[in-house]
Amino acid sequence: QVSAQGVNTAFQEAKLELNVTPHVTSDGSVAMDVKITRNEPDFGRTGANGDPTILEREAQTQLLVDDGDTAVIGGIYTRNTGRNVDQVPFFGDIPVLGVFFKRRRFREDRNELLIFLTPRIVNRALALPE
Repeated sequence: QVSAQGVNTAFQEAKLELNVTPHVTSDGSVAMDVKITRNEPDFGRTGANGDPTILEREAQTQLLVDDGDTAVIGGIYTRNTGRNVDQVPFFGDIPVLGVFFKRRRFREDRNELLIFLTPRIVNRALALPE
């Protein structure tokens, strides 16, 4: 927030949040409303005073799974690339010879978030209608 007094920074959590609302069906399986939210800092984009912005990714779905079976949710991908140049001060800036005093690195990271959900009905006698 920018004001006449300067820039104020508010803390915001970068977190992974999983919300599941289960419903037991009459045949003993479990219907689930699932919402996954992933917040992470984006160091490539910064705010007014250099703080990173927060990227928010969200996936929402409905599942019908038998009691004790496992469902897998995927599709939240991240890909981070970066270039680093390390050099010896002064010598790395010399034309032609500076190459021998530098190290360039290129990095690419790819990640996929997979979430495994296994519903279990704890008390089947109370959960299922007779």
